[in-house]
Amino acid sequence: MIGAHVQPVLPEGTIACTPGPVNAASDEFRVTVKGGEGHAAYPHLTRDPVLAMAQVIVAAQQLVSRVADPMAPTVVTFGTVNAGTAPNAVPGEATARGTLRTMSQEWRRRLHRRFTQVAEDTARAYGCNAVVEIIPGEPVLINDPSLAARTGSGCGSTGGR
Repeated sequence: MIGAHVQPVLPEGTIACTPGPVNAASDEFRVTVKGGEGHAAYPHLTRDPVLAMAQVIVAAQQLVSRVADPMAPTVVTFGTVNAGTAPNAVPGEATARGTLRTMSQEWRRRLHRRFTQVAEDTARAYGCNAVVEIIPGEPVLINDPSLAARTGSGCGSTGGR
């Protein structure tokens, strides 16, 4: 099977046929941090899920820089963060969504476990609880070397690479 995918970092009109792993596995996540709501004038009477979520985001980024093998490309992206409806209140919960991407199936499984552990433990350090959902997406895309070579040589006249 041959599939096509838009690659925004390649010049327009380029067709790339790279052998081996070319696209990372991509899994979505949802982290919900539950705390104790209250008035902003009395933060000591709350358990602030916004502060806990901020620390979860920082800690999750450190999975890339301090836990992942530097030779195993890994990306943790937080795309949305939502909490509260009033500027003078500590909300009861904060929710974040994003993606986990990696080029290794083995590290993908470990990343899921470590991401969940980091979110839960970090929230707990702030008196909150984290619930982590990971929605599995596509696996690593690995192009067959022989097929990629044949396809690439056939596309040479059209800007193939």
